[in-house]
Amino acid sequence: MKKPSTTPVHPSPIRQLRLYEVVAERILEQYVRKAKVGDRLPTEAQFAKVFEVSVPTIREALRSLTQAGFLDRRQGSGTYRCEAPAESAVAALQAASQKMAAIISPLDLTDGGLSRFHLQLALHASKSLRQRGIRSELYFGETAPSAPRKFDDAQLCEDIRAGRISAALTISEDLETQADYRQLLAERDIPVESCNEMFASNGQPTRIDFLNRAVETLASHGRRKIACLGLGSAPSDSLVRSFKQIVARHGAITDDAWIVGNLHPNEIGSGYSLIREMWSTGRIKPDGLLLCDEIFFPDAALAIQELSIRVPEQLVIVSYNNIGVKLVAPFPVVELQFDSLALAEQVAANVAARLLGGETRRPLVDLILVDPLEATAESPRMQEAEI
Repeated sequence: MKKPSTTPVHPSPIRQLRLYEVVAERILEQYVRKAKVGDRLPTEAQFAKVFEVSVPTIREALRSLTQAGFLDRRQGSGTYRCEAPAESAVAALQAASQKMAAIISPLDLTDGGLSRFHLQLALHASKSLRQRGIRSELYFGETAPSAPRKFDDAQLCEDIRAGRISAALTISEDLETQADYRQLLAERDIPVESCNEMFASNGQPTRIDFLNRAVETLASHGRRKIACLGLGSAPSDSLVRSFKQIVARHGAITDDAWIVGNLHPNEIGSGYSLIREMWSTGRIKPDGLLLCDEIFFPDAALAIQELSIRVPEQLVIVSYNNIGVKLVAPFPVVELQFDSLALAEQVAANVAARLLGGETRRPLVDLILVDPLEATAESPRMQEAEI
């Protein structure tokens, strides 16, 4: 076999391919096409040395050739030659590089007061698409706690009309945002994948999923008087009714005064106000608390300390949280964690599949229970109480 060229790889300004695409083309021509089906190819480190590029660049190149059907990458074994597909890998890579996905959010993702969930989704989805050779553009709006959401979709609509958008990925969208771009996407049959509850492909656990898991966890710690903070700035009657039904199914009780959510989670001090309001109402206090949004937690923790509420003896807390976000408090908190990066990866994979003709899968990302009380047995079992 003729020795492959060891000339350092640099993208050609004429071809306008990315570095890993150029490397993929070299690997295809100098190794893959000359190998027999089933032959094992060099390792990532060996390829990196030959082509004088980084291992991550080699990894992206091999992944693109695998997606194109030329290679079979086996965990712990290596990379092997497959039957050649009808379409060349380079053509597939070039086709992907001409496509652009719109990542859409009505929220102002530059606002540090927002949950990191939305920003993590957007950034990781963009990175995942880029690794698959697909360009992306972020379109986001602005959010003020005391005002309706504003989302100027003029540029997005212009890009859709101009044919610059090949697919869309929506994040934290709601029905109150402008709908012009949605109509344009539908008219042009542009595929849409979603990280929110508007589309059937959504893989994010619903609020009901969280409520079920959280109430079940509190019940396992013997809690029978359940409060809920943060069902929404204007929770629907059906959502409140569902929460009450879930509580009843677990042999527990709740009260309308304990179901609080009339402030926006991004409003400064909202968690503090909600905890004080809930705890000051009525003679009987809840012994279990659900926090439906981790943004409430810092202020809520301050109010809990000021009110001298003993956690977990008087009150066991279960809070929603995103993996990678630390809830800081001088008391133990049970967390139901959501892996936003896993969701972004799966949704981005579906966008790539729609653009490149692959198979899509419904994203499934489960909530992960992190329960410090389970390990320390700090939670005393409470007897059933009445309001």
